[in-house]
Amino acid sequence: MGAMGPPGDDGKPTEPEGDLGILPNTGRYFLYFISVLTGTAYVMFRPVFRFMKNSPLKVLLVVGLAVLSYEFVSFVVQAMLGLNDDPFGGPVRGGNGGF
Repeated sequence: MGAMGPPGDDGKPTEPEGDLGILPNTGRYFLYFISVLTGTAYVMFRPVFRFMKNSPLKVLLVVGLAVLSYEFVSFVVQAMLGLNDDPFGGPVRGGNGGF
């Protein structure tokens, strides 16, 4: 048998009495989202921080890789949306494909 609780306790979590309303309920989901986001970031970046702990050169490598990744993604998204001038004369904005 399980641990003894207060009289009348069947071991199930207590449910709130009545309707909580939309704002408190939405706030609970927002806090859950923040918790999941924080936990995911912690799990993702913990190995990176362990890797950078040993050498300043590794810090430079990780920071450089992050900057290059950001620049690459930014360039690709801008090209897809037609926001940048195509240096190669491609089909963006009616170019002739470089010919």
